This record gives sequence, structure tokens and C-alpha cells, in this order.
Amino acid sequence: METTCLTFKESVEFLDYCSNNGIIVFGVERVILHNENITPDLEGIIDLSMKNTPKTSSNHTAIFNTKKHLIDKYGKDNRERFYIVYEKS
Repeated sequence: METTCLTFKESVEFLDYCSNNGIIVFGVERVILHNENITPDLEGIIDLSMKNTPKTSSNHTAIFNTKKHLIDKYGKDNRERFYIVYEKS
């Protein structure tokens, strides 16, 4: 599954929700809004697909690290939006 286009704050909140509810996160994709257009940010992709499988226990750590990376690197541009790819267990 993939979220709708989330703001930075919504993305951090959704990652917390996933971490607290056993939802597996496979990746985060950052995009920039330009008027009506969405431009992908190829450097704003966080791929967790190899780290997070239903049989691993590293999901919580991976989500924490992803959230820390987002907070450290992004959130300063009001045009930023994020898609989060996830799977409910």
C-alpha cells in the first residue's frame, strides 16, 4: 500500500503510528510540489524493502532510523510531500 501525499509532519506522525502498531514500512519517497505538478526527488528516496520483511524484527529500528533521517534532512521546504509504502501485518 501507499499513503496519499503527506506533509512532513504527517509523514513523521505516520511513521510513529507504523512503529507503534507493527506496520511494515518498505520505503519513503519525497516529492516537491510546483503549482499543480509533482516532481520526484530521486535523492529523497529511502528504500527499506530489503530490511523489512514480515519475518524480520528490524522494522521498529528501521522506522526510527527513517524518521531520524527525515527530520535531519527534510522538513524545511513547504512544498515537500512524502509517500510512504507500507504493509499491514
